[in-house]
Amino acid sequence: MTNSQLTATLKHYEAAIETLQQSQSVLLAEEVLSILNRRDALQVALQEAKYLQQAISLNADNAQAHLYLGVIYEEYQEVDKAQKQYRIATGGDLPGAYNSLLLYLIMEKRCAYS
Repeated sequence: MTNSQLTATLKHYEAAIETLQQSQSVLLAEEVLSILNRRDALQVALQEAKYLQQAISLNADNAQAHLYLGVIYEEYQEVDKAQKQYRIATGGDLPGAYNSLLLYLIMEKRCAYS
């Protein structure tokens, strides 16, 4: 290989390295943004859970608040807490509470058989 060919090849490698570094920077920025979005969603959910718990403390029979709290717990894999809230919410005769509880029980049964 001649000097000019080696120089050209080296320039191609340097360009490829630069492209990879830029791609890594973009991927890192996307990952950071994703983490920040998840953090923000968690903060919102925690605030919503706090408001729902306050509503329940004022009226323990508030089936809608129990249902929404169950949804938040389920979203963050607090399945036992979610199931408890769904069971309470069924006392308010909410179709969503029955549906959520039924889906949870079906998934729980499937996991038991796996």
